[in-house]
Amino acid sequence: MPKKRSRQRARRLRRRLMRERKLHLEKLEDRRVLATVGGTVFVDADGNSLFNSGEQGANGVTVLLYRDTDGPGSPNFGPVGIATPNDGRDEWVGTTVTDSSGNFSFFGEGQQPGDTTSSGLNPLPNGDYYLRFIEPDQQTFVNANEGGGSNGTIDSDVTGQFGTTEIFTVMSGQNTDIDAGLENVIEQYVDRILDLVRGGFLSELPEGVAIQPLLDIASQIPGLDLSQVENVLTELETVADRVDNLLHVTPSVTADVQVSIPSASTPASFWLRLDDNDPAEVTVPSTTAANVETAVNNALIAAGFVDDNTNPTVQVALDTNGHLVFSVVPDDLAQSLVFATEQLVAANPAPTTGQIMAPINIDIEVTRDLPVDPMANPPAMPQLTQTISFQLLDTIPTGTPQTSPSTQDNASVQDLVDDLNLGITSATSGSDFGIKFAVNSAGHLTLVATDPEVTQIQLTQTATNPMDDLGFGSSATTSIINPGAAQLG
Repeated sequence: MPKKRSRQRARRLRRRLMRERKLHLEKLEDRRVLATVGGTVFVDADGNSLFNSGEQGANGVTVLLYRDTDGPGSPNFGPVGIATPNDGRDEWVGTTVTDSSGNFSFFGEGQQPGDTTSSGLNPLPNGDYYLRFIEPDQQTFVNANEGGGSNGTIDSDVTGQFGTTEIFTVMSGQNTDIDAGLENVIEQYVDRILDLVRGGFLSELPEGVAIQPLLDIASQIPGLDLSQVENVLTELETVADRVDNLLHVTPSVTADVQVSIPSASTPASFWLRLDDNDPAEVTVPSTTAANVETAVNNALIAAGFVDDNTNPTVQVALDTNGHLVFSVVPDDLAQSLVFATEQLVAANPAPTTGQIMAPINIDIEVTRDLPVDPMANPPAMPQLTQTISFQLLDTIPTGTPQTSPSTQDNASVQDLVDDLNLGITSATSGSDFGIKFAVNSAGHLTLVATDPEVTQIQLTQTATNPMDDLGFGSSATTSIINPGAAQLG
C-alpha cells in the first residue's frame, strides 16, 4: 500500500507541474505610438514674419496634407479627396481647418474637417510629407524662415508659390510642428506711406484701397506724422475724383423690348457686368407690374452690385415705353455696363474643388451680328462666326513657360472659372472675345456673353479622363439662350 500511494502522489505532482508550465497569453491594448503633424497659422501684425507674443491665430484656414510619392523634389500635389491619383502626382492624405486659435493637427489618413480623433482612421505611416495652406482672401503669406532658421518655433514654413511647405519626414511617435504666417494685403502699402513722408510725394494711390485703412496702419508706425499723411492722401484722392467726374459719362443700358413680368414658377434671371469685373447673375423672383422696379433693384443689391457701404452701384427704372433702363449711380465711376441675355449653361454642377484629373480640350464658337451693310439690297444683317481653342491642364508644366491654364493649384469652383477665363484670353492674345465664364447660383459653370452683339455660343469639351466633367458633358456641344433673361428685355 505505501508503494501505491507513492505512485499516486508522483502522478499528481507531474500533472500539477504540466499545468504550471503552460503558456498563458494575455490580450493587450494597441500600444503603438502614433505620429502627428500640426502647428499654427498666425496673423503677423507687426510685419516681422514671426509669431510674436500678442499676435493672433488665424481661424478657419484650410490645410491639406500630402505624401511625397513621386520621388525627391518639389511638391507636385494631386486632386483633393483622391488618395491615389495614379498619374504620377503626390497623394492627398487629409484635410483640416484651423481652430479659433489658429491651431491644426493631422493624426490619420483620410482625415476630414471635423475629425477630432484618430478613431476609424489609419495612422500616418512613416514617410515624406508636405503641407499646403489655402491662402484666405485679402491675405498673403509672410516671408519664410525669417532669421535663417534660428527662429524655428515662431517663423513661417510656407515656401512654395501655392502655399506649400518643404518636404519633411514623419516617423512613428514623432510630432512634427509646421507653422504658417499671414499678413493682411493692406499692410503691404506701409512702404508707400513711408515713401510719401520721406520723399514728399506718393507716385500713385493704390487702386481700391481706401484712405482710412492706410491711416490705421500709419498710426502704428512710431514717429510718423499722421496729419501729414492724411493731408496728402486726401488731396490726391480729391484731385483724382474731380478729374474723373469732369471726364466721366455715367454708363447705362436699355432693354430692347418691353419687360414681361416673371411668373411665380419661372423667376427671371440675367447677367450684368460692370467694367472688367466678372459677370454677376441677377435673379428676380415673382413680382407684379406695380413693383417691378423695386423687385429688380432689390435683386441687383442681392447680386452684389453695392459699394463698401452697401449702397447700390447700379439702379434700374422703367422708361415711358415700358423698357428697363439699367444705369450706374452718379457717384460711381464705372466706365461700362453690359446687360447679357445670351448664356451657355452647363447641365451638371462643376467640380467643387475646381480641379481636373487629366487635360481637357475646349473649343468655343461665337456668332455675333455685324453692322448692317447699307449698300446691300435689301439691307442685310451680316454675321461673323469665330472659334477659339485652348487646353485646360491638370498639372503645372515644368521646364517651359506656362502657356495654358492649370487647375493643380485650385481649391474652389471660382478658381476653375478664373482658369477658364485665362484660357480665353490666352487663345485670343489678351481679348475676352466678348464672352466670360462664371458660376451661377446652382453651382453650374456658365458662359456669358459680355458683348451685346453676340447671338449664339457653342462649346465642345473633349475630356481625356471620362471622370472629368466640367458640367457640359464629355465631347458634347450645347447652345442655350437664357429664357429668363428675355422676360426682362
